[in-house]
Amino acid sequence: MQEKYIYAITEKSVDGDNEDVTLYAKSENPLTDTEENILHDCLLKAKHDAITTFDATEECFDTESITKDALKLFVNQTGTSLTLTENPLSGIIEF
Repeated sequence: MQEKYIYAITEKSVDGDNEDVTLYAKSENPLTDTEENILHDCLLKAKHDAITTFDATEECFDTESITKDALKLFVNQTGTSLTLTENPLSGIIEF
């Protein structure tokens, strides 16, 4: 069985309403610290690009579309592929 590495990608305070959105991305190999920093930068760039090129006549951008754009930038810069995946948790138990 090949091990997968899953990363939580969270956009903080989406639309300025203090709600966070978390997506999950998987990789065949663990990311290095440098790759994690590059991914962070790709996410910021993709969000900036989405905001600055937003056209009110088009469908609104969202966390998922921004993340997909960032993952494309990331693979182009590093050669490392990450793909979005379902939430890997079976449940959350609070006490």
